[in-house]
Amino acid sequence: EERRLEYIKLAKAKLEGGRVMVRQIRGDAMRELKKSEEGKTISEDQRKYGERMIQELTDEMVAEIDTIGQKKEAELLQV
Repeated sequence: EERRLEYIKLAKAKLEGGRVMVRQIRGDAMRELKKSEEGKTISEDQRKYGERMIQELTDEMVAEIDTIGQKKEAELLQV
């Protein structure tokens, strides 16, 4: 059981790393949208729409990561 708890701890650390990566990608995409708006290649409305879509995708990915984590934790706790 002690070993299982170690694996759960490791899995949680990996999952948090995944969440951080998703948020970093979101930040990069948001900066690109802002640069495009400043460069006059897209309008403010297009930037806001893009930001909303990026945030929705980010939320979906984080939720998927959480779901995978819960399944894996349940799997590891099973005897």
